[in-house]
Amino acid sequence: MSNFNLIDSIMGIAASAPDREAIATPSSSFTYAELVRSANRTARHLGRHGVVPGDRVAIALPKPDQALIVLLATWLVGATGMMVDFRARRQEKAALAQSFNVRAIVEPRASARDGEYLSVATGDSLLDTVMAESDDILFRPAEAHPAFIIRSSGTTGTPVGVVFNHETAMRLHWTYSQYYLGSGRGLMVHAVPLFYAGGIMRNISQILDGSPTYIMPPISSAEEIADEFLSRKARQTFVVPPQLFGLLELSSGRTEPMFPNLTALGGAGGTFPAETIVRAYRELSREVRISYGSSYCGIVSSLYGEDILQKPESVGRPNRHGLVRITDMEGNELPRGEPGLIGVRNPTIADGIIGERRELSDRLIDGWAIPGDLGVLDEEGFLTLTGRASDMIVRKGVNIFPREIESTLERLDAIMEAAAVGFRDEEQAERLALFVTVKPGVTLETLSGQVHASLVADKRPDVIHIVASLPRNDAGKVLKRVLVETLSPVES
Repeated sequence: MSNFNLIDSIMGIAASAPDREAIATPSSSFTYAELVRSANRTARHLGRHGVVPGDRVAIALPKPDQALIVLLATWLVGATGMMVDFRARRQEKAALAQSFNVRAIVEPRASARDGEYLSVATGDSLLDTVMAESDDILFRPAEAHPAFIIRSSGTTGTPVGVVFNHETAMRLHWTYSQYYLGSGRGLMVHAVPLFYAGGIMRNISQILDGSPTYIMPPISSAEEIADEFLSRKARQTFVVPPQLFGLLELSSGRTEPMFPNLTALGGAGGTFPAETIVRAYRELSREVRISYGSSYCGIVSSLYGEDILQKPESVGRPNRHGLVRITDMEGNELPRGEPGLIGVRNPTIADGIIGERRELSDRLIDGWAIPGDLGVLDEEGFLTLTGRASDMIVRKGVNIFPREIESTLERLDAIMEAAAVGFRDEEQAERLALFVTVKPGVTLETLSGQVHASLVADKRPDVIHIVASLPRNDAGKVLKRVLVETLSPVES
């Protein structure tokens, strides 16, 4: 096994360009030399508290710069880092430590009870806490261990841990550089939590690229994000659906892009209505890049350039350094134009999965990764998502793909967003419910007529709910299980 470690690359950048800015927040700034020095001191601090090579270390810190420093420190120790929500309670952390065999959790204040996990407290300031540690480089051990674990639960199910070795993580970086950044280099403004796959990977990739990142608080408003883009002349960014929707509220009516300096406005973390993507291309930046991927296999396809105007309902064309196929549930490959289960074969498939096995996702079969999404490849090579395999609705023997319904209805003038979910009635028959956000003045009666006229009988919902907004997680994915929980066994 290769002994390559990502910290080698970062130390190389620090040696060649020590004064180059690496990361900054509203209250801090680090050059590459300062980043490596802080990581080395933190590594020594972890070691003095009992962290050893091979340990899994969860990082639950509210300040993203300090969380990134601890992650780099785990690599110097030879441990494996895992970003978690800093808001988690002690009981949640204890359960996480047990489920993922996490030995230590780095947190502002010690909260563990005896036997739960090793708590490494940083106090209010990690840098003050490790100040007394030596600056002598703590060289990593000879044996290789994974770089990090990403927790992934999608929109349903028990979280699993997706494991990446250092070599695979470097290939992920190369993939991001080619398919997400495009021509983009330079400052990235970022406002997505680090404990989500997109948040941590894009920050790691930016550091490995030798380019600076300005990390905003994840609760930043669209106005604040837009101000930072403009005032800092940002070259690239990454947003999730709620942030993009907010930016489009600011740009409404514009005939020229609001952010002409951006060379990569990346979007991922959930599905975007076709109209939203076209508006973003026209009103925000001509360099909008919508990526489809999975924490299990990285970026699968990208939609950008004039393809946005041609196929806005798609997620673009598969990356040329990987293969995508569509199969039925038994693994038989389907012809172009038929929807089915997406399979991916590329160099960025994760090195392991920790946790409960999933029947419809996060699987590896004969070298093909199965992320659990449903889709269709058309004759021109565009991939369009039709839903999650776990969300597929079988009603009266007919397979119904929720994303196909949602995409159709989001083209209606009355509807802003749509979410189709299945639920069971008293006789355990599968039924279909539709949740929509609508434009002002739209009534349920008017909406019902438009919905029924737009869909064939098999795909028409049994019940329609107009809601103020769709529930989403912090990464922007619609929480369909929350919608299902609002439904009674029989809706009228």
